[in-house]
Amino acid sequence: MRTKRRAEANGEKVNNYALAKQVGIEVEQRNTEEEWDIAYKRRVVSVAVSRKKKVAVDAISNVVKGVFL
Repeated sequence: MRTKRRAEANGEKVNNYALAKQVGIEVEQRNTEEEWDIAYKRRVVSVAVSRKKKVAVDAISNVVKGVFL
């Protein structure tokens, strides 16, 4: 999140794909028979990053509230 905050402070936007590359998140293909094109791979990675960010934000929010699952 520091990378995103730093970019926003400079007036830049960081997309989820770039964030995934910086953090090192990789997404594996379920079906190895077909090859992903670049645009599809970027969408899949972006969705994965969005999900992971949501889970992290929810976990932090629950800790602040004192809710532990």
